[in-house]
Amino acid sequence: MKQLIGRELMRKGIADNIKLGPGGIREIEFIGQAYQLIRGGHDPELQIRPILPVLDLLAQRKLLPGFDVRELT
Repeated sequence: MKQLIGRELMRKGIADNIKLGPGGIREIEFIGQAYQLIRGGHDPELQIRPILPVLDLLAQRKLLPGFDVRELT
């Protein structure tokens, strides 16, 4: 899915789009939501909507390095 979106952005010439481009909001949400899908069934605290608290929880649980979370936020 991510590759499909990337190809479409390049085709349309909007790779620097803050929402859809590399490092954009959608990419950050994708990372957090992937962890929610993988771990959320066993960790109810990850079953929340706002992505920033999810990223903080991932750092607290050492599932994502704190440096990476700071870079994403």
